[in-house]
Amino acid sequence: MGEHLFKYNFDENKINYIINNEPESFMGKILIEKKKNNESIYIYHNIYRLGDLVLINNIDVEQTKMLLDIYPDSIASKFILEKTNNNINYYYENPSIDISNETIKIISNIALKYAEDNINLLPIDINDSVIIHLRLGDVIAGNVSHEKAKRPLETNYIKNILKMNNDKKYIIGKCHYDFSVFNDYDKCNKLSQEYLNDVIKELNAIHLNSDNADIDLCCGIKCKLFVQGRGNYSKLIKLIRNYLNLETIECEEALKIDIK
Repeated sequence: MGEHLFKYNFDENKINYIINNEPESFMGKILIEKKKNNESIYIYHNIYRLGDLVLINNIDVEQTKMLLDIYPDSIASKFILEKTNNNINYYYENPSIDISNETIKIISNIALKYAEDNINLLPIDINDSVIIHLRLGDVIAGNVSHEKAKRPLETNYIKNILKMNNDKKYIIGKCHYDFSVFNDYDKCNKLSQEYLNDVIKELNAIHLNSDNADIDLCCGIKCKLFVQGRGNYSKLIKLIRNYLNLETIECEEALKIDIK
């Protein structure tokens, strides 16, 4: 299950419509900033955003339908169906679903069952290993606020917090684009690969290039120790591990989500 990356080219009419009618929206503020700087505007966007779906539910109706159509057997689709008792219209009509212990219980049970059904796709020594999540892609060089806030952890910082740990180390993470609006897609990919290679080298780690966000999440919840990275995907793994009473290193400046 590779992530589908969509590239949208905003024409002038669409830009003006959003600026004039939705200036205070997330996208409106970005477009106003970019137009002020006379920059061409493109959007790179990953449709499969499991952390956002569960934790902040900012997946709109169109994206949810695409997700269910493209990834019918995914953890995300199973979560949507179970959370809404198979009433998708309810999910569309209630965009703000509270994050609760029940929500984390639902996603945890779905993820554990998914891991059990796909155990052959996880490293054989996963239960004795360390998983490090790296948020790559837009956050490497993107210039909008959420990208700057999620700059990846410095290699030396990760190395230092694991300096006394001798367990085998795996890295999960691939380039991800969450409605990024900029022209440096190639630059972000290049810098992401350089950063990933540096972490691999310094920690003598192995990159689990599964090309599957669900398998990566299963590795994150089945490992002995999880090192949290940036973003909601990493926070979701942390919250599942908290629910299961498993050890996590919550990294520098990683934002917390309160479970009600």
